Amino acid sequence: MILYGRNLSPFTRRVAIWLTLQGRAFERRELSVVDHFDQIAAVSPVARVPVLALDDGTLLIEAWAICDWLDMTAPQAALIPASGPARTAALQAVALASAVADKVVALVYEKNRRDPALHYPAVIEKIERQIAGGLAAL
Repeated sequence: MILYGRNLSPFTRRVAIWLTLQGRAFERRELSVVDHFDQIAAVSPVARVPVLALDDGTLLIEAWAICDWLDMTAPQAALIPASGPARTAALQAVALASAVADKVVALVYEKNRRDPALHYPAVIEKIERQIAGGLAAL
């Protein structure tokens, strides 16, 4: 398997950690969408990371879908319980962590990628509150 994406992406990190915790061998292609757009677009129709290329050539996109596939194909090493309240609790923890990661990415773009003249302090404050709320709930 080949994992596309840099660890700068929290979503790529999630998949890399999942693969590692399951004890799976995988190769890395440390590509960023900013610097390697065409290479990422060649393996992802939406040109986003992470992408997991399976040994048969199948390409999986989006961290949640990749991690679900990993659990499905290695039930003995699954990180999310198969059913019941434990599954619900685990999925809610993943959902909170994912929402926080989404907001952190939004904050980085808002503060570091947008022209300072276009910064909106009220938007930045709301994003920071969303991050704090998610972290507190975790």
